[in-house]
Amino acid sequence: MEPLLRLFDEFKSISGLEINTSKTEAMWLRHWINKTHIPCNFKWPKEHICALVIYFSHNTNKQNFKEKINNLEKTLNGWKPRKLTLPGRINIAKTAGLSKLIYNASVLSIPKHLVKEINRIAFNFIWESKPAKVKGSTVIIGKKRCALKMLELEIMDKAL
Repeated sequence: MEPLLRLFDEFKSISGLEINTSKTEAMWLRHWINKTHIPCNFKWPKEHICALVIYFSHNTNKQNFKEKINNLEKTLNGWKPRKLTLPGRINIAKTAGLSKLIYNASVLSIPKHLVKEINRIAFNFIWESKPAKVKGSTVIIGKKRCALKMLELEIMDKAL
């Protein structure tokens, strides 16, 4: 921690900018999680730190993705009663559903088990809770002309 503080002091001497210790939060992670030493005058929350609506903690998945996934499911369920075409349902799944995950996925990687859950929710909506009528690769964006332009969530997550 001390080398970091020296670096901050050097940065201050060059730029004139300094850390506002009354607003700065820090958290011990990984093998330092049980450390009780509290250096500096930073705030040391026990549960999580929130910065720009992203939660940083020991369990980021629950705070950053579970709520969004629940919101995704509620949104898509609200669209279920409408009579939409297959391309219409795909469009709704992408714009009103998966778009809710883009910001969080641009900061944090979505765990594989949550990618499966999100895909299940999205494709359940697309196929109206019935068995799929065409192969998954036909629905997902591809080089083929016949693709229906559904996002492949795992690739989108890697790209972000």
